[in-house]
Amino acid sequence: MLIKYTQFGVIVLNNCIYTVGGLERDNDFNSAEVGGNCGDQYLTFVEYYNPDTDMWTSVIDMHIGRSRVAVGILNGLS
Repeated sequence: MLIKYTQFGVIVLNNCIYTVGGLERDNDFNSAEVGGNCGDQYLTFVEYYNPDTDMWTSVIDMHIGRSRVAVGILNGLS
C-alpha cells in the first residue's frame, strides 16, 4: 500500500488486488482519558497491487471518501 490505512474494501480482478476507500488514522490514542481515535480521515482513493511486479499503483479517486466499503464484480467489471 502507498500509505498506512484500514477499513478499506478489497476485491481481486485480473490477478490484481484492489483496495477501495478506507480510513487513515492520524492519531491513535490508547488512553481512555483521551477518548479513543482523533483525526480519522475517510479516503477517496483506489489503488491496486500487482503481484507480478510487486508494486502498488494508484487508480482514479472516488468523489466522496468512504470506509468499510463493499465492492463486487459484475460481468468482469468492478
